[in-house]
Amino acid sequence: MRSISPHRSLPVLAVWSPRWIALGLSLLVATIYWPAMPATTGMALIALGATGATISRFAGSPGFQLLLLLHLTIYGGLYALCIGARLDLWMNDASNLHIPILVDLAASVWPAAAALYLTASALIGQPSTD
Repeated sequence: MRSISPHRSLPVLAVWSPRWIALGLSLLVATIYWPAMPATTGMALIALGATGATISRFAGSPGFQLLLLLHLTIYGGLYALCIGARLDLWMNDASNLHIPILVDLAASVWPAAAALYLTASALIGQPSTD
C-alpha cells in the first residue's frame, strides 16, 4: 500500500475538511428531530473533517505524530461510542428503525475508514521528530 504524503494533499484537505464537519454536524442536529437520521455517519464525517483539518494545520510541526495519535484516540473513541449508542437503540427500540440504523452503520464505514487512512498515511509519510 502506497502512503500519501500529507504535504501533497494539504490544499485538498484544507478545502474539504470544514465541509465534512458541517455536513456531519447537520446530520447530528437532524437526528435530534428525526431519530432515523444517520447519526453514526455524521460522527464519522466529523472525524474525517477533523482529521483533515488536523493534518493540514499541523503537518511538519514538532510532535505531529503524537498529536495525530491523540487525535485518533479521541475521534476513534467518539466513533465507537456512537456505534454503541446506535446498537443500543437498535436492541432496545420497539419501533421499526432497524433498517435505517443498519444503513447508518454501513454508511459510516467509508468516512471512518477514510479518516483512518489519512491518519495512517500521515503517520507513515511523516519522518520521526524524536
